[in-house]
Amino acid sequence: MTQRTPPRSVLFLDARSVAGSTALTDQLTRLAAESGWVEEYLRCYPGDPFGPTLQVRELRAAPKGSIVLLDHTDREQALWFFGSMRDEMFNLPITLVVTVPPSVARSLDAPPMDVFFDSVFTTDAPEEAAD
Repeated sequence: MTQRTPPRSVLFLDARSVAGSTALTDQLTRLAAESGWVEEYLRCYPGDPFGPTLQVRELRAAPKGSIVLLDHTDREQALWFFGSMRDEMFNLPITLVVTVPPSVARSLDAPPMDVFFDSVFTTDAPEEAAD
């Protein structure tokens, strides 16, 4: 009998490690499977228009109260998660913490994406903070 490791409550994903939104979705679901949030990793095949949606739906099995930290999300990735995948993301039992550069933050401050963010924190860029 194989004993499963208890799921971790936080997943961290540096969005710079993947190219594009579907690759980000794929990596997120892979991490969720490795962390025990979902039973198994559902692979998304290139060109499959429904694959990423099915992958996000798999995250419904994540432990309630789980947190996903998406770091350095680019504009295309952010618009994918909070625009195109908005309805799917709303149905997840997770809290998303997202870091984006100021140019991307401005894109997320408009409907339909703005409804995702209960709190928004702005910091100076490291080079600006040093001045």
